[in-house]
Order: sequence, then C-alpha cells, then structure tokens
Amino acid sequence: MLTVSRPPQQTMTPEQAEKFRYNVLDLTKVWSHKDFPLREVGKIVLDENPKNYFSEVEQVAFSPSHLVPGIEPSADPVLQSRLFSYPDTHRHRLGVNYQQLPVNKPTVPVANFQRDGPANYDNQGFRPNYPSTISPLQYRQRPYEAKWMKHEQWLGHANLDLSEVTECKSRRTTALLSV
Repeated sequence: MLTVSRPPQQTMTPEQAEKFRYNVLDLTKVWSHKDFPLREVGKIVLDENPKNYFSEVEQVAFSPSHLVPGIEPSADPVLQSRLFSYPDTHRHRLGVNYQQLPVNKPTVPVANFQRDGPANYDNQGFRPNYPSTISPLQYRQRPYEAKWMKHEQWLGHANLDLSEVTECKSRRTTALLSV
C-alpha cells in the first residue's frame, strides 16, 4: 500500500472571497501565506496494483468536469478552459465513446444521447438518441442550488475587472520589486 500526500493548498471561504481586497480569480495575484496559510487537504491511498496496465491505466480519462453532485466548478478562467479541453483531448486520444470504457464507466447506469460509433459498449437499447416530445425529460431541482445562488451571482461578474490597472496591482508590483 502506498500513501501519497497532496501538496499543501491555500483555501478560503466564499464569504472571504467576496470581501477580499482584490479578485481571488486573478492569476496575476498571489494570496499571502500570512492571510491564508498552506493546509494539507488530503491523501491518496493506492492499495491495489492494476491487473491489466493498458485497460486500467493507459485508458483512464481524468477530467475536472467529472464532479459529484453538490460540487460545482468555480469561475476560475484556467479551470473553465480545462473543463472543455480535457474531455476533448480524451475524445481524440481514446475515441468518442471513451466514457463507456470499463475503467471510465460510472458505477450507476447513465442515460444520455451518446450512442453508437466506434468502441461503443452500450447503445442504451430503445431510448431515443435525441430529446423527444413524446417522452420529455424530467429534470430534478438540485437541493444545494439555492444556498449558493448569491455567491454564484457575485462570482459570475468577477472577471470583468481583471484587465484594469488598480492601486492594488501597482502596490503588489512595488512590493515584489523591493525584495
């Protein structure tokens, strides 16, 4: 068994992010370690070796867009670009049905409109392959959506000021140059 610690991370609450002196998503800024010290957030435990290296390691498709319900991506511009580019890379590398490969397949059956094509493992039987007016889709309300709505509205407008030169930017540059 091998236990691997992740590198320490800096974290802040949504309330701290809303009240912070500059946009927390601005990649040209650094959060002070004095204000937000590094914290260990988790460990990965590897307790099983792969039985078939190609099918369990070479075909795995990790992506930041694979999220469990209740965890949502932030408005971070770099993360937003990776939400698109990782699955696009997997489609190119493994084929259009890469999510049906046994190593990437969810444990609970998924009903979607992706069917047929190369490396298809499950074409979902008689389900239509398009949104149907005969049997319309029923969407459930997310139980956590209303709780974070105010913060998400704030976050949605966060990128408008990234290109402005502000006092905070000039103060930060002066502090870096004086070191």
